[in-house]
Amino acid sequence: MDGQPQHGEGGGRGLGSSATSASGIADLSVEAQGFLRSAMAAHRAGDLGRALELYEAVLERHPNQVSVLFLAGKLLLDTDDTERGLAWMHRAVDLNPDDPNSRVLLGHGHFFQLEYDQALEHYERVLRQDPKQAKIHYYIGRSLARMGRHEAAQLHLACAFEEDPTDAFVLYELGLCRLLGDETTRSEGADLVRRAMAMQPDLLGIEVADLRPLQRHRQEQNDRMPIFRTADEPVRRRPEGPYACFSYPKCGTHLLSDTAQLITGDKFYWPNDFESNAVPPDALNRVPEGHFFIGHWHVNPGFGMDMRTKGCKAIVQYRDPRDQMVSFYYYYTGVAQDPENMYSQILAGVSREEAINRLIVGGYLKGRRIIPGQGINMIAWMDVWYRACSFFKIPVFFVSYEEMVENKVETVGRLARFLGMPLSRAECEVIAEATGFEKRSATMEKNEAPKGFKRKGVAGDWKNHFSPANKALFKAVSGGMLQQLGYEVDDAW
Repeated sequence: MDGQPQHGEGGGRGLGSSATSASGIADLSVEAQGFLRSAMAAHRAGDLGRALELYEAVLERHPNQVSVLFLAGKLLLDTDDTERGLAWMHRAVDLNPDDPNSRVLLGHGHFFQLEYDQALEHYERVLRQDPKQAKIHYYIGRSLARMGRHEAAQLHLACAFEEDPTDAFVLYELGLCRLLGDETTRSEGADLVRRAMAMQPDLLGIEVADLRPLQRHRQEQNDRMPIFRTADEPVRRRPEGPYACFSYPKCGTHLLSDTAQLITGDKFYWPNDFESNAVPPDALNRVPEGHFFIGHWHVNPGFGMDMRTKGCKAIVQYRDPRDQMVSFYYYYTGVAQDPENMYSQILAGVSREEAINRLIVGGYLKGRRIIPGQGINMIAWMDVWYRACSFFKIPVFFVSYEEMVENKVETVGRLARFLGMPLSRAECEVIAEATGFEKRSATMEKNEAPKGFKRKGVAGDWKNHFSPANKALFKAVSGGMLQQLGYEVDDAW
């Protein structure tokens, strides 16, 4: 399956072991020898643009120089110029079919283009030529696993594990194969994945965040906060100051927006002229009067400082990551399906079980572009918001989607009080009724949400979609996030 982290690719971003020697340099013209020495020096120094220019200058004069084709091809593959890198590596291999380093690197190029069968062909040829080639069993096993050939993959990954039992990437791939390949080895595979994650916490690209401080903040906030307006409190018709709402995708952003609008009488401002992970520091200056800022935004230092300066409060919404993944799956394979969209690409053409696996651990697009797992990414997003609000002393209220739908009246009361305009129970009941799932959504109408955007709007629907393998994989990589978020008390779900 896709979505696994990448292992060190036989030399990383340095120069290849065989090609860095001066073999073949004596066959070059004096001018080309100078270019090559300068190119290799620039390559080692990290000046990759200059190195490529010089490699090209050598190849203009000596187009069949294998060592230079190798070096230039490796540079291109390392910088994700995969198409040109593959072309040059193919030339190197055609000129010297028995060079294992060129062939391994060519296999990597095809692997990152998701051309696993072609990658496997090159790796297997290297194994026949040089069985002791470093990590070749890992590369073969990884390719076979992506092709769904878990039993065959395990044989090679077991060999790789024997060579280096401390390699977290090998252990992880072997664990995945056993977890996903056969029900009888699922428990053993899950244990191997957990061991790999313990050895390298950021193995999936993002370290699983510790949300216990955030949950203590939530508990303390709820314990000290009266819910409804008391008889001796004055009626306040406006919030105490500016506020903004942030919700992770597919966690009920429209419901949060509709609720905030009915509590405050404000309208929402949801800009679409900048990326969610690149919100500019001055974004709050663009909010029209009588509106509040909302979206799936990531916080950054400049934006956090601006919130502090303006006295802006933050409401941050999340959801049971299992339900979030199911909603995400249906959204990007249904109403938002688009062959140009990266999420649609990693979910297309596979079973629902495999698609959910990719949402759990992440997926790959061509050219080494990585899509992180949704659950791990969501709690990292929450953790960054919590840390930023703590650092900049921004008042923040974390609320779950489940609270918004299963305990709505009290949650409306808590939101209203946080915003400085406490409401009576009766007023909260009116807002809760007006934002029911079957009611029209002012936010969805304004955003022209497509038909079918709303699917079920219930908590716990993941139980109808997660297979036993999905559950085992989620438990293995989640690092106890469900317990920290309060959705489960242990892993016996």
